[in-house]
Amino acid sequence: GLWYRLTNRWKWNESDVCESITMFVALRAWATGLPAVQELVEDWLFQPWSYYGQRRRIYQELIGNLGRHFQDGHQERYYYPDAFKLSVQAYDQSWKFLRDLRMLAAAAGLKGVIILFDEFENMLSGLKRYDYKSDAFWNLLQFGRQKQFPGLSAFAVTPAFFQILGTLSELKQFPTFEMQPLEVSQLQELAARIRDTHALAFGWNPQARIRDADLRAIVRKTAAVPIEDRSRQTVKQVVSALDAAFEEIQ
Repeated sequence: GLWYRLTNRWKWNESDVCESITMFVALRAWATGLPAVQELVEDWLFQPWSYYGQRRRIYQELIGNLGRHFQDGHQERYYYPDAFKLSVQAYDQSWKFLRDLRMLAAAAGLKGVIILFDEFENMLSGLKRYDYKSDAFWNLLQFGRQKQFPGLSAFAVTPAFFQILGTLSELKQFPTFEMQPLEVSQLQELAARIRDTHALAFGWNPQARIRDADLRAIVRKTAAVPIEDRSRQTVKQVVSALDAAFEEIQ
C-alpha cells in the first residue's frame, strides 16, 4: 500500500512516494509519536523561514537524535540544504512539498487540496526588492497554469489591483470571478453558515451560546462599515465571537 512504499517497507531510509525531502523528514519524525518532536514538526512546517538559521537544530532533533526509530543511513550533509530550506533551487522543494501534500490528502480520502491566497496585493506591497516581487508574480503564474501544483488555487484581490493585473497578457488565460458586495440578508446567511461550520470543526453546539439574535446583532454592526469591507468584517467578527464562546466552555 501507500505507507509501505512511502516508508520503504517501514525502514524510513528513503521513499518511492514522497518527492520532497522536507515532507519525508517531517512525516518520519512525526511517526515516532514523540510529543516534543511532533510539536517541533508542526512549528517548523507552519513557519519554516524562522528555522532557516537553525538547520543544525532541525537535523539533530528530527533526524540525528531519532536514529533508534528508523534506519536512516545517510550522512548529515545529505540533507543540506534541500531538507531545511524550501526556497532553494527556485522553490523546487516548495513545489514538491505541495504536490506531496496533495498526494497525502487524496490518500486520506479527500478530493485534493485547494489553496486560497487572500489579499495578494498586500503580499506584494510588503516585498521591497524587485526580484522578490518578480518571484511572487512568477509563482502566481505557476499556480494558475497548474503544472507545478495540479491542485486548485485562487487569488483574492481588490478591483483596483485587478485592473492593474488585467494589463498583463499572461493572466488573461486564467478564469476570473468577480464577487459582488453581499446584502444584509446574505451577510446573515453567511454568519449562520460560519456558525454551522464552526460546530463541525470543533464538535460542539454553538447555538446555545451564539443565538440567531446574536448573529443578527453582529451583522448590524458589520453592515455599517464601508461596503467593500462588509464581508471580511462579518467573517472576522463571527469567528471571533464563536472562538470566544468555545473557549469559555473548555
